[in-house]
Amino acid sequence: MNALKENPFITAVILVVVAGCGVLAFFGSGAFTTYQDTMAAYTQAVQKLQGLQNKVPFPDEANIKSAEALRDGYQEKLAGLKTQLGALQVPKEDGVSPQQFQDTLRSTVNAVVSRAEVAKVQLPEGFYLGFNDYKDNLPTERAAPELARQLTVITRIVEDLIGPNPENPGVKSIDALERTPLHVESGPGSPAKSPEDSNPQIEVQSIMVGFTAEQGKFRIAFNNLLKNPQFLILRSLSITNSKTEGPPVAAAADSSAPASPFESTEVTSKAAASLNVLLGREVLQVNAALEIIHFPVPASAPGGNPPNNPPAAP
Repeated sequence: MNALKENPFITAVILVVVAGCGVLAFFGSGAFTTYQDTMAAYTQAVQKLQGLQNKVPFPDEANIKSAEALRDGYQEKLAGLKTQLGALQVPKEDGVSPQQFQDTLRSTVNAVVSRAEVAKVQLPEGFYLGFNDYKDNLPTERAAPELARQLTVITRIVEDLIGPNPENPGVKSIDALERTPLHVESGPGSPAKSPEDSNPQIEVQSIMVGFTAEQGKFRIAFNNLLKNPQFLILRSLSITNSKTEGPPVAAAADSSAPASPFESTEVTSKAAASLNVLLGREVLQVNAALEIIHFPVPASAPGGNPPNNPPAAP
C-alpha cells in the first residue's frame, strides 16, 4: 500500500488497466451473445431449407381437379379463338401448282382490267395486280399456294376500289399497287426455313395502294376496306387534297342584295343562282399501306378455316 501511495503513476496505470479490462469484458460478452443468436438463426434456416429440399410435393385431389378444369377451359377458349380468327382470312390451298397460279393470275388481271375499262377507272401502266414478276415466270412450288391466297385478297381490294358495278363506279384511278415479296418467294439457294416459318403464330403481308378519288368515293372505298372479309390492318394513310390552299376570304357584300327580308326576292334568287361552292368538290390522292394478317390454324383445331372461294377465272 505504501508503494502505491509513493508511486501515484503506477497506481493510475493499474486503475486504467482494470477499467479497460472491464470494458473489454462487457463488449466481449455482448458480441458473444450476438454471435450465438446469429448462429442459432443460421442453423434454423439451414434446417428449414434442408427440410423443404427433402420434401416431395404431392397435391391433393381437389387441387388436381381444379388445375384440370382450368386447363380444359383454356383449351376450349383457345380453340374458339382460333376458329374465329380462321373465319377472318382466306384459306390457303396447298394443291395450287405454279402453272395454275400463273393461269389464274393472267385471267384475273384480264377480268379486272375489263371491269376498270367499263367503269372508266384508269389503271397504271403495266398493271398486273402487283405480281409483275410472274407475268412471264413461274413461282416456286412452295410459293404458289401463298401467292394464290394473296392474289385473292388483293383482287377483292382492287374490285372494291373500282366499284360494285359500272353504274356506280368507285375511284377515278388506281395510281399504284405494290406488294412486299413473301418470304416463301426466296430463291432455291436460300435457307429452307425463314423467321416467319419458325414462329407461325401470325403471318404479315404488306401491300401499298395508291388511288385518286372524290371525297364521297373515298369514304366508300375506306369503308369497304373495313368490311373486307380478310383481316386487314391499315398501317398508314396519306391523303393529299387537289386544292392545297383554302378558299379565299369572301368579298364585301354585294350592293345589289336586298336591304331587308321584306323587299323583293328577285335579287336574292339571282344571287343564289350564282353561288360558288367552296368545299366538297376536291379530288383526293390517297396512299394506303395495308397489312394482310393471316393466323395459321392447325388442322386439328375445331372449325378450321371456313370455305372461302378464290377468285374464279372468267
